[in-house]
Amino acid sequence: MTKRSATAVAAAAAVAVIGAGTAYAAWTLSGNGDASATAGKVVPLDVSGVAPADLVPGGKSALNVTVTNKNKFAVKITKITIGAISTKAKDCPSTSVVATGAAIPANLVVLAAGNSPTTATVAYPDALQMSADAPNACQSAKYEFTVAVDAESTVAQNG
Repeated sequence: MTKRSATAVAAAAAVAVIGAGTAYAAWTLSGNGDASATAGKVVPLDVSGVAPADLVPGGKSALNVTVTNKNKFAVKITKITIGAISTKAKDCPSTSVVATGAAIPANLVVLAAGNSPTTATVAYPDALQMSADAPNACQSAKYEFTVAVDAESTVAQNG
């Protein structure tokens, strides 16, 4: 191969490489457009509660609080409130059982709803107390009250 033919081959190769690069660049595109997002709306939690143990004079009981979350995000329970306590038992004062105001456990999380609502039962220890001087008329008395929870969204994931 002569010096002249080697130069011609190198020049042809350079043209081929540049031409290929140009062809690639001719197909590079970009674009833009409008987009949008909508924030979700919260669904109230369904809440119920039951004391797992019978109350006795001077004794305390936990309250098992069942929370159903229909939201697409997990929630952390920040507060549990027990409403006014009443009983229909004759000669048994409603004041014979009180909410203690005990602190709730930390990190009570109810996961996000997937294809169906997520339900969790959390224990609220020592939530209720019967007075030490509760009269005999309070034996087997049924006490009724409301239970409410405050919660906030959290990034905890299902699963």
